Amino acid sequence: MVADDPIQFLRLSKEDLRASLNKLKEDLQARSPEDIAQKTGSELKTTGEATELILYCFSKNFTITLPEFSVRDAQGRDADLLYSGFIIHYLATADGTPSPGKWVSLREIPGGTFYADAFQGYTGDVLVRTFGGEEDQLIQACRENKGEEIDLGDFGYSFQLLPRVKLGLVYWRGDEEFSPSARILFDASSPHYLPCDALAVMGAQLTRDLCLAR
Repeated sequence: MVADDPIQFLRLSKEDLRASLNKLKEDLQARSPEDIAQKTGSELKTTGEATELILYCFSKNFTITLPEFSVRDAQGRDADLLYSGFIIHYLATADGTPSPGKWVSLREIPGGTFYADAFQGYTGDVLVRTFGGEEDQLIQACRENKGEEIDLGDFGYSFQLLPRVKLGLVYWRGDEEFSPSARILFDASSPHYLPCDALAVMGAQLTRDLCLAR
């Protein structure tokens, strides 16, 4: 079962996370909007005195108002802490590194060894328990979450969760000798866009969204 509040995987209380985001916002205020937009692949929009960045996260559109770096959803409401956390960390970390076209596990990401076993437990293992024997439902859930097919395992899908952050799912159906297995993967450029713990939370949230689509 995926935790109801994936923020706990950041190992921060919500209060500590807010304090961390405020510090990141202060750092972002020292940079030019043009630099941030270029490195994150977000749209820079200036209307009168208002300057905004527009980007999507988990297929939802968000607007970031500068210089406060307040995050609002498509309805103009303050974004919840989970999505604000993803977006502010992304804006602060992104350095524009291009994708090498390679998938890696969390263990291969700097700092990922610490999280790897637990991460597999609340992502790939959860998907197997939820969809094992009903893989067609997992395929449908991937499509409903805008996944695109990739040539990995018995089947695989990629998910563009931020303009330059892509996660992958690879699934093996298993046979008489091996049990079914699933794994969440990351584009090898991901550490240039989010810290390891935030990537782990993204994987947890993707898993949750797929399970909810069942």
